[in-house]
Amino acid sequence: MYLFTAVREDQYYMAGKMIAVSVVHGGPGPHFRSEDLVHYLAGQASFKATVASVTDEDIGKVLQEIENATSVDVLRECVMKHSTLLQRAGCLRHVSTVEEKKDIVSDYLRWYIIDRNSSVLHRFKDGLSALHFLEAPQQQPTLLSPVLCHIEKKLTALDLERLFKPDFSSSGSNRRLLESQTVEFWADYLLDCEGLSILIFRTTCDKTL
Repeated sequence: MYLFTAVREDQYYMAGKMIAVSVVHGGPGPHFRSEDLVHYLAGQASFKATVASVTDEDIGKVLQEIENATSVDVLRECVMKHSTLLQRAGCLRHVSTVEEKKDIVSDYLRWYIIDRNSSVLHRFKDGLSALHFLEAPQQQPTLLSPVLCHIEKKLTALDLERLFKPDFSSSGSNRRLLESQTVEFWADYLLDCEGLSILIFRTTCDKTL
């Protein structure tokens, strides 16, 4: 997402540099980028984005409408109806076959994900180049995906339990006994809640990041 304040303060470069420094020193990656964007950063030409990649609900509906066109006439009507949106992305064209809907959607997706953000992506990529972080992924592109790509992993009781580290009292004391029982109750509670909406309610999240 393009944010003028972030551009002015060069935050995209700093974000890339922070990620590079973290990963090079054995820290975690952000796991928030789309696979197509990661491939672009790694210098790969492949682009397989789908309408589901669009976070803007209104734009997603427009692309879905174009994608669902069943005839040339319907497609032309969709193109004219949304001509302003398509023209902004350089995707407005005269269509002669219904199959051209795939090219229109694909071209728009590339503009939406990459082209319209090219300036900030360039700075983000400059930041990722810190400590030669990008050199290896550009030679072996598959190395970058596990670090930057968004990966959905269902939130489990064990994930939540590992977020906390008990600060126990001295071993053998009465307080230590009570604290150990409390930790056991907490683990049992999390296990009982696993898979239930209460875990989502307590964390406001149904996936790990």
